[in-house]
Amino acid sequence: SLLVVLHGCSQTYGDLQTYGNWVDTAEQHGMVISLPGVPGGGVYAGCWDYYGGTHSRNSGDPADILAHVDALLADPSLSIDPDQVYIAGLSSGGGMAMVMACLAPDVFAGVGIAAGPTVGTTAFQISSVATDASTAQATCESLAGTHAGDFDTQLAAMIAGTNDYTVAQGYAPPCSR
Repeated sequence: SLLVVLHGCSQTYGDLQTYGNWVDTAEQHGMVISLPGVPGGGVYAGCWDYYGGTHSRNSGDPADILAHVDALLADPSLSIDPDQVYIAGLSSGGGMAMVMACLAPDVFAGVGIAAGPTVGTTAFQISSVATDASTAQATCESLAGTHAGDFDTQLAAMIAGTNDYTVAQGYAPPCSR
């Protein structure tokens, strides 16, 4: 399997590599883990461009991430199962992971979002819940287009901490169980 992990604002892939224990995790689970850096230094403070609800598979960060996944899948030495490709991220990386899961559910079998804003929000809405669930769902389905049927098998996990005062805690309300 392949897991693409996206860093947050003011972080780098090197931060995740140094502090994330990814090498041991990859070896323990027999998977490939990729920690790409945001192209061009990001749009704002090293952030991934998750902003808004108009994303395309053919331009910007989404195109770069999909090209990265395609390159890894094409490497026969990695033996990656194309049905076992996952994406995860922290903060802005979580927001971008959600965009990618919405935009390409045919590529990503699952998504993990840690303290990330929902699809459709702007950079200035990260500390408040400005997009309701039905709007986020409609935006996500719109991004998926003809691939929306792939949501039926896509896995998703979202977490947020109660001491996070950068990303609104309401993006991941506590579960009732």
